[in-house]
Amino acid sequence: MCTFLSHARSFKGISRADRVFHQAIDQAIMPTYAILGATGTTGQCLLDLLLQSPNNRVHAYVRSRARLEKLSPKLAAHGDVTIFPGALTDIPLIADCIANTSAIFLALGAKGSQPGMRIVQDGAHAVVAALCHIRAQDPNANLPKIILLSAAGVNPIMSRQMPVIVRKLLHTGLSYVYEDLERA
Repeated sequence: MCTFLSHARSFKGISRADRVFHQAIDQAIMPTYAILGATGTTGQCLLDLLLQSPNNRVHAYVRSRARLEKLSPKLAAHGDVTIFPGALTDIPLIADCIANTSAIFLALGAKGSQPGMRIVQDGAHAVVAALCHIRAQDPNANLPKIILLSAAGVNPIMSRQMPVIVRKLLHTGLSYVYEDLERA
């Protein structure tokens, strides 16, 4: 990493305008992405994909650090990954995870389809609350883009190529998952 970037991250003794400028330069050279749900199948794929570029940094929100380290043993030693373990209800934690990132990948989900599922809804609400938290701390903060990953069956454009019988089977078998995604 170039010397400029290591000094730009310290931010001590520089003006607010200079800090914002240095953060913008830092993001342009080494973008940071947040993955909420990094232990799931989609989260793991995103993590692998984003870490293929040495220029990317990743903030990984997980409910269990141990599970993430078990799934990705090399991750603990990876200098470009910061792990944020905790509960979705911990808004300051989520705010720390998504602050100063270019994009948030909301890859939360649950195994199986159960009545009353809310993991994606709760995640979406937590992200919005965290963005409000960031904005309250710094009204001029650059907020990241939110990318909500969902199943193709929820999106009518993506599912129109799917045979009707397959679509009906998916919606029946995964109805609670789809309901959670649609409400988020």
